Amino acid sequence: MDALLILTGVVGVVGGWVWLIGASVGLTAPRMLLAILLPVLTLPTRGLGYPLLPRLLLGTGLLLLSAGFIQLHQADRDRFDQLVSGAWLGNSADEAALSGRIAGQRFVPDRVIWRDNQLTFEEGPPERIRRSLAIRFDGAQALLQDTVIQRVPADGEPWPELLLQWYEGALEAPGLRKVSGPYSLSLRFTPSANGRVTLFVNLKLSEEQATWLRGDAELASTPPWLMELQARAVAAEAVVAQVTEPAAASRPPPRWGDLSVLALLDEPERFIGSTVRLTMMSGRVHEGRLSAITDDRRIVLAQQRGPSTLEFQFNPVDVARLERLSDR
Repeated sequence: MDALLILTGVVGVVGGWVWLIGASVGLTAPRMLLAILLPVLTLPTRGLGYPLLPRLLLGTGLLLLSAGFIQLHQADRDRFDQLVSGAWLGNSADEAALSGRIAGQRFVPDRVIWRDNQLTFEEGPPERIRRSLAIRFDGAQALLQDTVIQRVPADGEPWPELLLQWYEGALEAPGLRKVSGPYSLSLRFTPSANGRVTLFVNLKLSEEQATWLRGDAELASTPPWLMELQARAVAAEAVVAQVTEPAAASRPPPRWGDLSVLALLDEPERFIGSTVRLTMMSGRVHEGRLSAITDDRRIVLAQQRGPSTLEFQFNPVDVARLERLSDR
């Protein structure tokens, strides 16, 4: 509705303005310039020769335009800010910038820090932080087992605790809010050769919380749990290489064939039970038996760990390559 009001208002303003200019051609030069440069000032005038109908159309268009902006501001502050600030004219590279809202307030973090078991986003100078959002993993350390961490409202425990803090100034009371779930969260850590870690975050709380955060950032150092994860992965690859090297000469190597993620999601029954290999955007590789496709279209992979079978869920958007083990 707000878009319709704004569009109708723009059409009314432009149409009334053009009509008013055309009707002012026969007037004196100052009055014609007034209609061209400041047509709003002609609305309350009388006896200056400006016709009534174009002024009515111009005034109606301004009223509709104002009503549309007011409704947009109340319904969606983010779209309103982007429209007013002209952010919609920017290039696509700006979309990757880290930004969001905390309790309805604009949030553009200046620093991203991993401290202990907590990922913190801070805005403002270190000595006077204006807003901050912390994701605490103290009670959810089981999630720190992969470079990709995902939570959706339908998931069960554990949930990282969120700590939201904001401060507007001396005349405003500081805000503090703790959220234990549910909410939507996607974190992707990508280690680099220089010891830094690139981070992508997509966090969204319920509408009444008016809090979300999305974009790319960089950690100045690698979190300890991620370093341990990398070390275990390197050690496991070395063990696998030692075990499989003697046997590789006596049996043919496995044959993997590329499989379309869309084909898997559209017809999962054709591939359930197959051995598949997922290569994630982060570079991690996961191999196992395709167990199921959940109702929210997540890929479920079963892996044998000793006497137990563990199942892991993967978001299709984080899968860079999907392969299926050929039977022949």
